[in-house]
Amino acid sequence: MIEFFVAFCKLNDYHMWNKSGMIVIYVNNGTCSPNRIGDKTLTHRERIEALLSGEKPDRMPVSFWRHFYDSESTAEQLKTSMVRFQEEFDWDLMKINPRASYHMEDWGNAYEYTGNPEDKPKRLEYAVHKSKDWEKINRLDPSKAEVLADHLKAIRLIRKSVGDDLPVVMTVFNPISIAGDLVKDDPFLVDQIRRDPDPLQRALERITETFIDFSKAAVAAGADGIFFATTQWASTSRITEDEYDKFGRKYDFMLLDEVMPHTKINVLHVCDRCNMLPLFKDYPIKIVNWDMNDETNPDAAKGAEILKDKVILGGVERKGLLQKGTHAELEAVVEKYKAFAQKHPFMLGPDCSIPVTTPDENLRVIKAKIEH
Repeated sequence: MIEFFVAFCKLNDYHMWNKSGMIVIYVNNGTCSPNRIGDKTLTHRERIEALLSGEKPDRMPVSFWRHFYDSESTAEQLKTSMVRFQEEFDWDLMKINPRASYHMEDWGNAYEYTGNPEDKPKRLEYAVHKSKDWEKINRLDPSKAEVLADHLKAIRLIRKSVGDDLPVVMTVFNPISIAGDLVKDDPFLVDQIRRDPDPLQRALERITETFIDFSKAAVAAGADGIFFATTQWASTSRITEDEYDKFGRKYDFMLLDEVMPHTKINVLHVCDRCNMLPLFKDYPIKIVNWDMNDETNPDAAKGAEILKDKVILGGVERKGLLQKGTHAELEAVVEKYKAFAQKHPFMLGPDCSIPVTTPDENLRVIKAKIEH
């Protein structure tokens, strides 16, 4: 039984709440409606959980994420970079941006880091040069594979640093994306899909098994769930929807069916232009992120129609507006999506990982406007 205490009382106008401070009842001229107390500031976790449960949080949640190329190549460096970024901006959710090549290195890809914070790592070698090489892509043990194990260590260090209140998701690329990064280029993988699919499919199974194990281990290490990214492969600019169904979705669900029961909070990132967003409406992930500013993709309103009650994450164009927009333009985007969030569950963020050259001041303007 909920115990209510009268806070303010006059004829036909009663304001009441329970001991937890989480429910308010307004009785006005005989009508009664529940709501969240307007002046209660939620924690990061409460804010995200409210959004996921269909409630309106105290304000629109926000998160941005980026690489730190000069300081992400060890567990300790990655922890320091992620925690410092979080402490600077106080995001509502942390997406761990692992080192850009973490998902390929234990299979033989090799990279060079220049030490320049603006330089992506340069690929020196890749694992699969011909169809026969797919046989070398074996199932890995994430606790023993050097790079995967180092990232599990990073998750443990991050969770210890940020505490339990902050939702943290670990970036996990879907199996077809990982396969695409193990070869010379995209046309090579497309050719494998269309001309010699059997060796690829056997490798996709082993990649999937590896990242089922890694994702479960990531949760055990302290992550709330995964940020499941399709990169460029859920786009009709690369393959057809039928091909994605056979080489993408099949393995996505193999992984998600095993991993989702172990998680609390997850994000699905459908990357690139000409995306296949409607194919993802039944994925068992509640928060969906994509580039809704690209004219070839659904905008936020169309995405809401497609995704129904899923939470939409995005809205901020990372390469143009976020880099060169005026304070007024950035604030206008925040206001636009504040209004949208009144009609559909929404969380403000970028359309993909933001450039490392993004001005910190622009992020501060966005955060301040959200809290205003």
